[in-house]
Formats: sequence, C-alpha cells, structure tokens
Amino acid sequence: MTNVNAMMPSFGAGIYYNNDRFYAGFSIPNIVRTYLRKEQYLYKTDVVAHRFMHLFFMTGYVFDLGEDYKLKPSLLVKAVKGAPIEADINANLWIKDLVSVGASYRTGMRCPGCSSCSWAASSG
Repeated sequence: MTNVNAMMPSFGAGIYYNNDRFYAGFSIPNIVRTYLRKEQYLYKTDVVAHRFMHLFFMTGYVFDLGEDYKLKPSLLVKAVKGAPIEADINANLWIKDLVSVGASYRTGMRCPGCSSCSWAASSG
C-alpha cells in the first residue's frame, strides 16, 4: 500500500434554529465533490477514493412530564448518494434535571431491534 498525500478542499453549509424547547437543523458538510487518485497531479490513474456529499437533518423537542421529569426525543437523518438513508432515533428521560436515562436506535443496523441505553448525571 502506498501513502498518498494530497489536498482535498472541503466546503460545507448548514442552518440551525432553536428555542427553549425545540431545535432543528440541516447541513451539507461536503458540498464540493473530490477524488483521491494514485497520481494526484497526472489524473491518469484510477480513482482511489471519493468524497460524496452527505445531507444531515436533525430535530428534537423537550416535553414536560410533570414537575420532575422531562422527555427529550431527538432524530438525526443522514443521506448519502448510493447508500440507504439512515436515521438515529434517541430519547432521554431527565429526572429533576440531575439524572438522565436514555435509549438510542439506528436504522440499517445488521441486527434488527439493536439499541443502546445509557445514563448520565448532571453536576449541577
């Protein structure tokens, strides 16, 4: 295997909105499509790697479930040309704004129904 050093410019853009309860955003991190070639300056050899444009959409909301509980679901959707659309679906339950218990699911995983759980404590 040969090490290949080359400059691959990148340009991206996005938009984000939020308030106390809601957020949503859309971004395109790699608008410029670039290629990595074995002979970067000759352009005569096969392409080694492509950098494709990714599209991301994210959103989330905070639901009050009483005085001590808040439910914070969120969604991240990713689209790339030539690949299936994927989504991360997350939910966190905050208890007294001190402890959070959450679960996540990613579509397209090889094991249907796979998910993960986590917990976090606030220092605050």
